[in-house]
Amino acid sequence: MVSVSTLLELPVFKGYRIAAGQNGLHRPVRWVHIVAMPESDDYQWTKGGEIILSVAYGLQENTERQARIIPIMAESKIAALVISMGHYLQQIPPLMVEAANRLNFPIIEVPGDTLFVDITKAIFGTLESKQSAIQRQMRVIHETLTRVVLDGGKIQDVAEIIASFLNKSVTIESATFEVLAHAHRGNIDPARRKSIEAGRTSPEVTSTLLNSGLYKQLLTERESKQLDPIPELGLELERIVAPIIVSNTIIGYMWVIALHADLTELDHLVLEQAATTAALIIYKDRAIYENMLALRGDFFNLLLQPNQVPQTWLESQAIAFDFQLERQYQVLLFSTRKATSEDLTQLLNSIDSQLRSVAKALIVSREQQVVVVLQTRNVPNGKHIAHTLHSYLQQQERTPPDLIVGIGNAVKSYVEIINSYEQAKEAITIAERLDILGMIEFNELGLFHWLQQLSNQVLEQNIFYVAIAKLAEFDQKHNKQLLPTLEIFLQCGGSIKEASELLFVHRNTLLYRLERIETFTNVQLKNPDNRLNLSVALKAFRLRGQTSTNW
Repeated sequence: MVSVSTLLELPVFKGYRIAAGQNGLHRPVRWVHIVAMPESDDYQWTKGGEIILSVAYGLQENTERQARIIPIMAESKIAALVISMGHYLQQIPPLMVEAANRLNFPIIEVPGDTLFVDITKAIFGTLESKQSAIQRQMRVIHETLTRVVLDGGKIQDVAEIIASFLNKSVTIESATFEVLAHAHRGNIDPARRKSIEAGRTSPEVTSTLLNSGLYKQLLTERESKQLDPIPELGLELERIVAPIIVSNTIIGYMWVIALHADLTELDHLVLEQAATTAALIIYKDRAIYENMLALRGDFFNLLLQPNQVPQTWLESQAIAFDFQLERQYQVLLFSTRKATSEDLTQLLNSIDSQLRSVAKALIVSREQQVVVVLQTRNVPNGKHIAHTLHSYLQQQERTPPDLIVGIGNAVKSYVEIINSYEQAKEAITIAERLDILGMIEFNELGLFHWLQQLSNQVLEQNIFYVAIAKLAEFDQKHNKQLLPTLEIFLQCGGSIKEASELLFVHRNTLLYRLERIETFTNVQLKNPDNRLNLSVALKAFRLRGQTSTNW
């Protein structure tokens, strides 16, 4: 980047004076134009970074023009106004000086005998020389990044190369703002330090940037953007962000961080080139990872039907996935009904990364659930591992709130993995139908497992089950709440006081409802055996897919 201050060091500016806007001398310069009447134009033709050369014709006695000209130029991102003195102005009008100082917009005075042709020639020469140097540097970075891709480099390699080349701190994030790679050179601020420690950008920062429209701009304009400091969010340093795009989809972001006025045109160009390289690596890694997940899934399918495939084939596949066929096993099943495919991938990745340091396991995605097959020499402690994983996942921002972990029993042979898997699935099914969140073990299902096995024919011969079904049908037809009332009453052990408080109704209202229930079902609720039978029947009813939301 060539700044205004750099150009003022050229011999052609001998005798110049900074009339105003001293704090704006760091502005980048990309072009130079000569304008005879500086206020006669709205400068919509400018692209930013222009130096305007003028004799200031038309400004000398027009205070309205004097007040307007500098704000218009500053808004158009013009770099500076250079005025040849003595032709129409003997000194810069106070209105222009005040506006220039307020907007940090440089106004430069040059002697009246300085030729504009000499100034333009000197500026163009400097810009051309700078551009050639930038092109040479870009060729170097292009060759370096190309070699990273060809050599099978990782995303961290890209971060290190860009940080070293620019001597600035670099961070690469996923589309969901997780930190994929980072490399420090010099300064970082509290926001970036916090994101690196947490492994992702904070919700406060991402929310602010989303609301500002920055991410939408990155997708539509497909070029790097400069972000001014936001101290209240810990973004104390200026930074540039470039989108990493594949097939019209943002798959990540690259950030370069630097001190104020220390970001250059080269920074933008290098970052955009690096974003392209990062896109290739991420896309390649994603394709490899998705293929690996598919292969894992195929291998798990083989484990579910071990007697239907040749033993040698199963053994060769086990070696490929580092799966031991002479261990003990236990299946953990992670399920959420509200998860998108992206959420499920994120859930699998979180489990995979966290489990590496805890236990050896095969992890696959199957039927919108994440399956974990623990393998150990001794009896697996699935409950403890499930608790560790569940606690970790609950702390993650993107974990769906309805996460359930089903735990099958430990088995001693790989041919029994299907049993542990089916048990974990049953535990999940029961948990979903009984509105149980968190962890649920198959061997602790007890009565629920028995109820789950009963046929509809057996249930429909039970007078208590029939009574529950009739109540549900009555509620649905007449928009009543008798069945929810009964459920709360039974959960409270028949206590009128506790049930009325939970239902937020008067005691007499509850008694009236219970009387109607007794009349409708012909079941006396004062009898504890009747209440027990109704409680069990209610669970059986819900295990058939009837939840409180259906009533």
